[in-house]
Amino acid sequence: MKKIFFSFLFTFSALVSIAQINNDNYEIINSIYTDFNGVSHDVYLIETNFCVVQIEISEITDEQLQDTETIIKILNRVDALYNYYKTNLPNEPEGGNENYSFKANVFFGPPSCGAGCGLLGAKGIEVSGFENIFFNLKHGINVNTDVIVAYEFGRNFSNNGIDKISFPFDPNTDEKNGGFYEGFAGIMTTNAFNEIITDPSERHLNETLMNLTWDLEKFRGYINDLDATPYNTIRLWEKLGVQDPNRGHDGWNTEDPSYTGGSFLRGTLETFGINIFDFVQNLQDIENPMTVEDALSNFSLAASRSINADLSYFFENVMKFTLNEDAVNEISSLSPLDDMLIIDQPILWFVSPFDQIPLNIRSINYLKDENTSYRLLVDGEVYSESQNGNNLLEYSILNNAPSKTLEVQLLNNGNLVDAYSIELKKRHNINILDYSNHLYSYYSSNPFHLNYVQNGTLVLDALDEDLSGAALVYYNFNFSRDRIYRITSEILHNSAEYIDQIVGGLNTSGFSTLGYAGPYATCGSLNNPEGWRVGYDMGGYNNQEFFQIYSQINSNCNIPDDRDYFMNRFYFVSEGYNVYAEFKNILFEDITDTDGDGVIDFEDNCPSISNPNQLDSDNDGFGDACSQTASINDIEEIKVTVFPNPSSSNWTISTSNNLIQSLNLFNLFGKKVLSLKPNNNSVEISNKRLSSGMYFLKVKTDAGSKTLKLIRQ
Repeated sequence: MKKIFFSFLFTFSALVSIAQINNDNYEIINSIYTDFNGVSHDVYLIETNFCVVQIEISEITDEQLQDTETIIKILNRVDALYNYYKTNLPNEPEGGNENYSFKANVFFGPPSCGAGCGLLGAKGIEVSGFENIFFNLKHGINVNTDVIVAYEFGRNFSNNGIDKISFPFDPNTDEKNGGFYEGFAGIMTTNAFNEIITDPSERHLNETLMNLTWDLEKFRGYINDLDATPYNTIRLWEKLGVQDPNRGHDGWNTEDPSYTGGSFLRGTLETFGINIFDFVQNLQDIENPMTVEDALSNFSLAASRSINADLSYFFENVMKFTLNEDAVNEISSLSPLDDMLIIDQPILWFVSPFDQIPLNIRSINYLKDENTSYRLLVDGEVYSESQNGNNLLEYSILNNAPSKTLEVQLLNNGNLVDAYSIELKKRHNINILDYSNHLYSYYSSNPFHLNYVQNGTLVLDALDEDLSGAALVYYNFNFSRDRIYRITSEILHNSAEYIDQIVGGLNTSGFSTLGYAGPYATCGSLNNPEGWRVGYDMGGYNNQEFFQIYSQINSNCNIPDDRDYFMNRFYFVSEGYNVYAEFKNILFEDITDTDGDGVIDFEDNCPSISNPNQLDSDNDGFGDACSQTASINDIEEIKVTVFPNPSSSNWTISTSNNLIQSLNLFNLFGKKVLSLKPNNNSVEISNKRLSSGMYFLKVKTDAGSKTLKLIRQ
């Protein structure tokens, strides 16, 4: 029996746009639409407040045509999206339908290119997917298949000076235009839906609105990537895919750039609270760029003019822009801003005990004042302090605790100016529903399905009882090399009574399951040996109980050979007729056991060296096996000195009269982080790239070996 839950969050309401758009009294006429390639289509034509909607006759059924309530929702949505652009940008595009007061043509049918086409800088769009758009708006669900309408409007409205920030490029080379046309359309699309969609049930698990988070994630990734510049990221796509598992995002292929013009744009606007209208308005009287430096200068000028402030330190030192002389002179003449920190991700995950997390603290006036410093506190104690703010966090910072809270501070002359907190965590034993704000209903599926989280349960619910379809929810997850992942859930599945239906090639009315999805795979997952589709392999179409299933995978199977990280997705799906599914106790585990001692890495106090007994004699959180790593065959009589110790820059290691043959530096987990063969009786080691903490230095001389404890401040 199908279960229905009611709450205030999931009641449906008709769309009311921000401009109180009303197309209740629409009129349908038969007409002919000529597409961008000159092909004619028989259409139903409806004039709206701002547009001329034309639906190819083959795209809509007679029953749908009589559904006036849904038709009005579609017309109002199209107008609301167009009106968002119209009211939030200074310039409306030229062109339009000359028979209808030059309103914008919106054609639902086979586009002249791809899944959608929009004229660049002029009115007119063509989009596919009308059936799903119809069902989405009919049921008021939290999926925006009509996102393509908003995106193509972005191409129309690119006449608002986006060419002023686009890179000149040679199309016969690998050069790119910076991606600002696409970035502008993407930001305007997300912002439009963020303003138009007000019903909580439609905002919940909404993929379109997730772009608000994903854009900033890439922006923060770019800032933390010390090697990234506009030239090797958005000019030439030399950096592809996820560079940092905490701040990276891929699409559905292996060739996506690591960072985008859209992430640059949103990150800048969000950091300084700049309105898109003001930014675009300040592009209008700027000359078209002749070089990449000109385009970056125009971008910087428009942002600085928007708030009448000197943002030169932000663009030159944080964003790594090269600005032309005119831009530098104008921007530096504007009013200075008080310094403040640029916020990073709220949670940073250690994806293995052997990885490090970059945390490069930045402020809007970065490197302006030599009296400015950046400090990290852990448990109230100073972990690091520097003028450049660069940090590479070692796993040992957790002291084997599941999490720690960092306080990031901006200081000037030792006085606190700004601060925020970051939580560090092990990426293991994660209840996915504790992070349900990262779940989203996939826009290409879910034609008539409402998915939501309620009372600690993920619910997938078909709202049309007669049609077959798939409810699909994703959770983005960046895979790291050499790991074994497992995801487990308890699943309840209901679907229509089984008669003779075929779903997914199976004799069933429906099934529900979970697993991994991504654009790259070389081997499958190891699933529950009893079967992994609830409703087919286990249970029936009308279950009253939950079945536990799991899916396990070697991460290397889903990572291209040239990458250290790659984004995949956990999926939760219920497919069939009148499906209803509940997923609870969704648990992710990293069950990798690198040293093969029967204790998984994230629960092992010495994950790189086999120690099944987990002895920790001094109760410091680090196993004896790791503490003893560097102490074998030590000869205490050898005189070796280290100065200074503790140190925040360099250690000088020297002996009285013995030749130092080799130096090996280990972290607290026994991982070798440095190796040298100086063949001298004195050597200087830089520790600037090391994280703060304790290290063991094994010194081998011609007279024997000695182990020293070093402290990196």
